[in-house]
Amino acid sequence: MDTIAWWVRGVALLVALCGPAQAKDDEMYKLYGGTYSPDCRNGAAPLVRVDAKTEALMLEHAGKRMLGQKLQPAYSYFGRSPPPGYEVALMSDTRGGQLLFIVYRDKRGLYGKLDGDAKVVAAIGKPLLAPTYRRCP
Repeated sequence: MDTIAWWVRGVALLVALCGPAQAKDDEMYKLYGGTYSPDCRNGAAPLVRVDAKTEALMLEHAGKRMLGQKLQPAYSYFGRSPPPGYEVALMSDTRGGQLLFIVYRDKRGLYGKLDGDAKVVAAIGKPLLAPTYRRCP
């Protein structure tokens, strides 16, 4: 009987520990989720999607897609000296390494810049790294 009580307490503790993490992720998606583009009105423009349903970061352009899974926020990515307007670095895993979407805020709202490991950056290409991706309505 003591074994069952111990097991029930262990499961309850695990549920309690996991609950706040899920709530924190939900808040992250509420704040930073959505579609970002250098030109939201242009259907041919590249898109970055921060998707709560798939918990992924997706880069789409010209019929191609790079998917970053296991999306994690890094609020202190730059340490104690973040750049002006910095909000969060959204880190995800791809086949080639880590894909980053670094989110900032200014008076016009949220925007982000793409970055990542060397193989990911090479696969994306400089033309897609250069633009500022604004959050689309």
